[in-house]
Amino acid sequence: MDYDIYYKLIYNSPKMQTYLGYDGLSAYKPPYANYIIKNYQIIVNILPEIRKEFNSTFCDARSLQEYVAILNETIMRYLGILDNQLKSNLRKFHNPILWLKEGIVYILIFPFILLNWFGIISKSIVINLTDNFLFKLISNIISLLSLLATIITIVIGWTSFFKTIKNLFGL
Repeated sequence: MDYDIYYKLIYNSPKMQTYLGYDGLSAYKPPYANYIIKNYQIIVNILPEIRKEFNSTFCDARSLQEYVAILNETIMRYLGILDNQLKSNLRKFHNPILWLKEGIVYILIFPFILLNWFGIISKSIVINLTDNFLFKLISNIISLLSLLATIITIVIGWTSFFKTIKNLFGL
């Protein structure tokens, strides 16, 4: 009923709908209708429907409750997704080996990100590259070698390592 809040919600609804992405779409059957709308944008479309119900001379409490429930459930579902992502990222945050791996991946992909920034290649090419099996294999090998190099440096140092290798192979 508060138009100031409604206008703020409408103003920010495209941004929220974008954040929701696929999770903000649904198959929707309007009340008392015999058809279904596929890929219905929930946030962008339900807010005006709630306002229409409030402004209607024959406000249908059942329809209003359904609209509010749909909106609430969509937002709560999205909050659950964000919470799961946060928990997953916090677990990764405490693993320095994953830091090293992610850093290596970023260094390897950075030239392609630059090409994307300059408009030379599309973002989908960059995404497909990072999802590519060969890219993952190369980045994992480089990460493993970097981890071994780090351990060697910390434990014995390179000069001692090379002396050990020379003695081992009789060089």
